[in-house]
Amino acid sequence: MIVVLDIGKTNKKILVINDKLEVLEKVTGSFNEYEKDGVRFEQPEEIFNWFVENLRELAKSYTIDSISVTTHGASLVCLDESGSIAVPPVAYTTDAGEEFDIEFYGKFGESAALQKETSTARVGSLVNSAKLIYFVQKKYSEEYKKVEKILFYPQYFVYKLTGIAVTEPTYLGCHSYLYDFEAATFSRLVKELGIEDKLAPISQTCRNVGTLSDKCIKQTGINKNCVVTAGIHDSNSSLLPHILTNDKPFILNSTGTWCVLMSRSGDGKIANNELGKTIFYNVDAFNKPVKTAIFMGGREYEVYSKLIEDVHSRTGLPEYDQEVYDNILQKNEFFFIPSVEVGVGIFPDSKPRVIRDGVEYSLADLLKSSALCSEVFSNYEESFAALNLSLVAQTAFGIEYLSGVKADKLSGMQILIEGGFRKNIPYCRLLAELYDQCEVVTTNLEEATAIGAALQSLLASDLHAMDTSSGDLMISRDRVVPLEGCKLTSYIDAFELLAK
Repeated sequence: MIVVLDIGKTNKKILVINDKLEVLEKVTGSFNEYEKDGVRFEQPEEIFNWFVENLRELAKSYTIDSISVTTHGASLVCLDESGSIAVPPVAYTTDAGEEFDIEFYGKFGESAALQKETSTARVGSLVNSAKLIYFVQKKYSEEYKKVEKILFYPQYFVYKLTGIAVTEPTYLGCHSYLYDFEAATFSRLVKELGIEDKLAPISQTCRNVGTLSDKCIKQTGINKNCVVTAGIHDSNSSLLPHILTNDKPFILNSTGTWCVLMSRSGDGKIANNELGKTIFYNVDAFNKPVKTAIFMGGREYEVYSKLIEDVHSRTGLPEYDQEVYDNILQKNEFFFIPSVEVGVGIFPDSKPRVIRDGVEYSLADLLKSSALCSEVFSNYEESFAALNLSLVAQTAFGIEYLSGVKADKLSGMQILIEGGFRKNIPYCRLLAELYDQCEVVTTNLEEATAIGAALQSLLASDLHAMDTSSGDLMISRDRVVPLEGCKLTSYIDAFELLAK
């Protein structure tokens, strides 16, 4: 059996998965960030102790042959000589402030230049791992003097399980500023941050690092032959099942708080017209570049849907009504302009607002005034329709940057919708209509991240697993029926002009 530790930003899960890639058992936990003196922190020690306790119980029912770890991005742990945490594990959600940003980019290079050099977009305050390390070096200078190892988040848990330190490509290459895509090694910032001797050598992703340490064997009762893989970044873990089972060119549209569009395409280089946007490259499990565009679609939907629902004292996405959408598309006068998190996404310079009948309403004003919301969102169905159209527009621009062509020119591509938005039928069908020369599908993969981590384990244990294990994974790809007659092009063109 394979046990997967799947650490999302919100949800933490332990899953038992067999070699047929069936989930046999799942345990969930919650370990929220905490804040002290304006800095937010993760709880890796508490998560690991919870994991060990559950491994001990699971080992009574299952023969555990392998453990695989996958986590959300942009987190790391600094250890001292004894392997204990030397510096409080700062969370990337910490706001380091404008002065820190100015200092970082003044010292290491302007953000557009760094994006060009390292294929990493500027994301938030400390989402770029190099910035997180620099923040730790400055904020906790005394504690940092004791640091002997810097481990990315999945590899911290791998180290705790095995006592072996590695650096893994999918995490190193995930919007960190620390990876050189052209040379497939550490970027110059590793040297300039003075951390060359603190980062372990770069490992292959699909390999077993080693077996459990004697301490973990004693704590869990798991047999000494249980192997632990190198760990993997969650988005790249979610991508892996599709790489192994899909023989068509595809773009994965993984929807959640962040909508993440990924395509195994490109040469690892960012074009000039992409600079400043949240467009970057990941590294997949086979060390290939994965062009990525992200925007906060789920967060946007959450914020605005609550405002709409509060006005009407009702909840839920209304049924699709062709007349409602036709009315909006004919007038082109109702838009939700991104982004609720200013400075990120496809339109980083855009200010979050709603435009209706030529009048602009800022998100800040809408959040403060229920009366204003009642005026703007007077019609429940129309408001949700305009919100969906905004999400489709942002998705389309993300796909355009990944594919290099506009929607009406893209053909032969499969667009996979995964995550929360696959249940938003109007969104899916509008996207299918826009990409009528492509195959837009929804998938049934409920635990894509964990399944990807289990596949990593199978690949690590068997050199031929790439050919054999994928046959056990049945991913249904249900083609989405387009909403014929919805003319989206002029609306999306108008949206782009307003959002720029």
